[in-house]
Amino acid sequence: MNHNKKSLTPKLRFPEFTSDWIVTELRNLLDYERPENYIVSSEQYQQNGVPVLTANKSFVLGYTNEQDNIYTEFPVIIFDDFTTEKKYVDFAFKVKSSAIKILKPKGENNLKFIFELINTIKFEAKEHKRYYISTYQNFLVLIPKTLLEQQKIADCLASLDELISAENKKLDALKKHKQALMQNLFPARGKTMPSWRFAQFKNDNSWRMTGIGEVGTIVTGKTPSTTNASLWNGSIQFVTPTDIKENKYQYNTQRSVVKTSKMRILPKNTIMFTCIASIGKMALSVHPCITNQQINSIIPYSYYESEFLYYSLLQRTPLIKASLETTTVPIINKTDFSKLHIWITDNKQEQEKIAECLSTADQLIQVQTHKLETLKMHKKALMQGLFPTLEDIK
Repeated sequence: MNHNKKSLTPKLRFPEFTSDWIVTELRNLLDYERPENYIVSSEQYQQNGVPVLTANKSFVLGYTNEQDNIYTEFPVIIFDDFTTEKKYVDFAFKVKSSAIKILKPKGENNLKFIFELINTIKFEAKEHKRYYISTYQNFLVLIPKTLLEQQKIADCLASLDELISAENKKLDALKKHKQALMQNLFPARGKTMPSWRFAQFKNDNSWRMTGIGEVGTIVTGKTPSTTNASLWNGSIQFVTPTDIKENKYQYNTQRSVVKTSKMRILPKNTIMFTCIASIGKMALSVHPCITNQQINSIIPYSYYESEFLYYSLLQRTPLIKASLETTTVPIINKTDFSKLHIWITDNKQEQEKIAECLSTADQLIQVQTHKLETLKMHKKALMQGLFPTLEDIK
């Protein structure tokens, strides 16, 4: 008798189930169907109608009013044969590409359970080829002996998915709320005053459009010219576009440098704007820093509220980016950046009020984003406990 044999069971288990799980190939759990009959004829998508899907990140590419050859035998899994990305679909659809495999359960297996199961498979698609038939369906997986345990796990994860979906909708609503604030607290195109005003400023007509160079000192960054590795471990943060995330404030950087007399140190509350490649990424500095040459920065004059200028420039960024769409290599040099126009009010109290309003919206978005990330991490940890892997028993 081998007393060292590991049990084929998950780390987390509903108490009514005690039997070992069994090893099988994925092909024994799923049938596949080719998508040719369901490919959309026209990629001129509509705002509503039948969803046109991809298994990749974008998922819903758009909608079509085509009424023929719609896939209606849902739920199914759509599987990208080249990337191995996958989506669980429980509504009627059409697809864009023949690279999709439509996966359906064999026998009485629970499709939601199988979808979560195959999400635990660690596989990297390194070559440009079709993987499902040649490779993916041959993977060994562990499944419960009873359909009831599959169902129990599927229901548990489905309820968590519903919660994640609800919280994601809240996040989307908050982002739309902020967008509405941005559109109305600054003058719209063709207007000279904002649509929404705080009561105490309704009779103040100090709004005007001005060049960025008129509201602060413009600084173009420069990468320190040093080959001494020890100088890359100092007290001054070195900001590059990859350091600038979706958050308004720039807290952390991948590298820092030792301060030298030749450096132009940017003070706290400097507005940083990426002007090459990923144009329009923005942040406010929390700590003294320097940037590389891909970033132009605004050190606001004292009579301008830095957060107000940040939001004013953010509000104009879509127009700035649109003006560069025909440029082969999009770039905004220091001179052109200084001439970009933004809306300002010379009433600093109104500046502060607008900044406070939009900052509150950003704080709500940040809290909701953290809540959503926590739920996703919880699901990931739960998945690790609910699904044993073959590596666990080797």
